[in-house]
Amino acid sequence: LTEDATKQMILEEELEDWVERIPDREKKNLIVYYAGHGVPDVKNKNKAYILPTDVRGTSPQRGIALDAFYSRLGDLAFHQTSVFLDACFSGVNRENEGVTDGLRGVEIEAEEAELGGGSVVVFSAAQGNETAQGYPEQGHGLFTYYLLKEMQETGGVINFGLLSDRLKRNVSTRAPQLKMRKAQTPATTATQ
Repeated sequence: LTEDATKQMILEEELEDWVERIPDREKKNLIVYYAGHGVPDVKNKNKAYILPTDVRGTSPQRGIALDAFYSRLGDLAFHQTSVFLDACFSGVNRENEGVTDGLRGVEIEAEEAELGGGSVVVFSAAQGNETAQGYPEQGHGLFTYYLLKEMQETGGVINFGLLSDRLKRNVSTRAPQLKMRKAQTPATTATQ
């Protein structure tokens, strides 16, 4: 668990110093959970970037390119890598404020990131130009709340297809009722 992670903490301390040193990875599963901001780089075909705490939305290219992140995770060659991404790449935060340079309140559709190699499944909180909304009443993001609820109710024993279906149904039903009154539809993408 790394809270308020910087780019160095994610790429070096977590991936290089810890995850890459795990032995017998081909026999193990890796679970990556990221809750935070993402942003499209409007100057680079809306390429999607994760924004660690030390990167501003006005300089997304200083963040972590989502396709490169997925590729790196796939290259680690775990038996299965599951990524839970409670972030959006619309350029708008949970307060409906723009985080990209000069584009206040404009929602942008980020380029879809390629997963790369390996066996990787990504559960994303929102699609396209949707905002990953907060759920303050529950103390989490909306996606995270329903993810944790499913894990608790099933004891963590649930297949990816059923988990994906339940997240999509529950989040997309609840999202328009929240403060922002916007659509939010989780997506699941997998390699192989």
